[in-house]
Amino acid sequence: MTRPLYISDEEVSQLFTPEVALASQRAAFQALGEGAAILAPRVLVEGANDSVAFSYAARTNQSAGAVTKFGSVNPDNAKNGMPTISASVHVLYAETGLPRATLEATELTTIRTAAASALAVQELANADVKSLGIIGAGVQAKAHAVAISRVRDFEEIRITSRTLQRAKDLASELKDLVDVPVRVVNVESAAAANVVATCTTSFEPVIETAWVRPGATVVSVGAFAPDRFELPSSLLGRADIVVVDHRETSVEHSGSVRAALAEDGLDESDLLELGSVVIGKSPSRSAKKDIAVFVSVGVGIQDASAAEALLDSIDSRSND
Repeated sequence: MTRPLYISDEEVSQLFTPEVALASQRAAFQALGEGAAILAPRVLVEGANDSVAFSYAARTNQSAGAVTKFGSVNPDNAKNGMPTISASVHVLYAETGLPRATLEATELTTIRTAAASALAVQELANADVKSLGIIGAGVQAKAHAVAISRVRDFEEIRITSRTLQRAKDLASELKDLVDVPVRVVNVESAAAANVVATCTTSFEPVIETAWVRPGATVVSVGAFAPDRFELPSSLLGRADIVVVDHRETSVEHSGSVRAALAEDGLDESDLLELGSVVIGKSPSRSAKKDIAVFVSVGVGIQDASAAEALLDSIDSRSND
């Protein structure tokens, strides 16, 4: 029996380029939208110090190999300079179910999450947006600034964080990674950008609804559990378009979505799925002044598609 591949975070960083990542996430959500993907319910296991372990399982289609991910979100790691999200992905052969590969998935998770947000911006944002606001200064904030800046021609990126020095450090890093001027601003200014990405693990909203301007597109990746409320529920109630990665998972797990359903008149039928938007079944926006919100909790099909793309890259290099 062939020994399964082991792919390190360093190798993932080299192979899972922004182009490959974006294509993998488009494929993932297209499969979801077309009903081809098979997605098991997501499992969350709470731990000490606000940590949450998670587990996903999915197939990109019925004939594809199964892919699982197991990992943890540990917010306190940031204080010690460690990633707040760590995980591993396991891939089985489609025909036999035997192990095909294990991937360190800290980098994979970061890159695929940002790529999905970039996909949402590509589908939802107005074409002539000028400013990108990033709220947060961790690894997801950095990845989002890089990924989203590739799908629109921004004139500036605005960075804000509760810790000023971290915002300054991120702004300095980004100057070597993006071809857009980067500046540190207050949170209200960041939230007033044409495109806003909230990249935190906050238990309370990090922006106010009144700060978001008509025509804005807001992306949230931090409301991944019932006790996380990165966006005010009133923003989801006010928005003209509310898109989620997967309706059932969001209704069960996203604090911001659950609160808006309970308190701000949002109905489950108002929640559009990104896959449905990608395949053109659901509209993106009907007017330039519409406010569009994308709330991502993360689903297993994203990892399945990302892992397939990575393994395809490795196979193609082996055959060259």
